[in-house]
Amino acid sequence: MARRKLSLPMLLEGYELYCRTGGLSPRTTEWYLQKLRYFVQYLKDEGFPLSPSQLRPEHIRESPMRLVRTPRDPQKVMPTFTPDQLKALLRTTDATRTPSRDKAIVLLETGIPRWLCCNWDVCPVSVGLA
Repeated sequence: MARRKLSLPMLLEGYELYCRTGGLSPRTTEWYLQKLRYFVQYLKDEGFPLSPSQLRPEHIRESPMRLVRTPRDPQKVMPTFTPDQLKALLRTTDATRTPSRDKAIVLLETGIPRWLCCNWDVCPVSVGLA
């Protein structure tokens, strides 16, 4: 029997079968395959061989990632409330049916970390914020 030469597209078909029969969700399988197809297309575009048997050390000696710049996230400074603005905002909850709950909601909406608000033993409003 003649032995077929393996190529990356053929290996992708085998990997797809492995994923589908291995219990991965269809969505996960498709996500993996999409990324691998992008990679195979990149190899084609750059002129790399698609057969593992044709790969040589010079093909993988240098990482193409060295050419990719790391993206920078712009630092955004969020405007904050002054203590007087926060006190005025919290006072608006006093006339509601559930002032403690409403104060917590207001605090969460101002950007306070949820873990910090939820871990207080005493409501922060009673220690001078309102």
